Amino acid sequence: AKVRSCPPSRGTTTTTNTTTTTDEDAGKKKDDLSRKRRPLVYVYDAYHSAAADWARVLAPDGEDTIRGTDLDVVAIATVLEERELEDLVVAGGFDGAYTYFATDGFTWGSSSRNWPALAAAARREGKLASLSVGPGYDDTKIRPWNAAA
Repeated sequence: AKVRSCPPSRGTTTTTNTTTTTDEDAGKKKDDLSRKRRPLVYVYDAYHSAAADWARVLAPDGEDTIRGTDLDVVAIATVLEERELEDLVVAGGFDGAYTYFATDGFTWGSSSRNWPALAAAARREGKLASLSVGPGYDDTKIRPWNAAA
């Protein structure tokens, strides 16, 4: 399958349109795994759209749901703050959360000391937790504020 990034105006509509295009491309190959299993889609900065908007396309009973259709995906949302697991991931119909940032301590989600709590909360909600790591990662030359983390 071809991988495409969403245009700068990310949101539920552009994500759905990108998923549709990518899925149509994937269907051209008989041996494509995305036809046998749902593709895994990481939605960066999902919190920029309201959970209700995501639920419209990700909840099984959403008005424009992709659930149970050929467009269905495993949708994983960026989690920066603890409250976003409930307020965004659960309420928005996501399948799980990911921490994205490789700098330990940059956000609540990227702080390794919070990962056991994040994983336990995700498990309680029947959601996935994907923890981002970057051994040796140091971006302080271009993001000096990360030195404080």
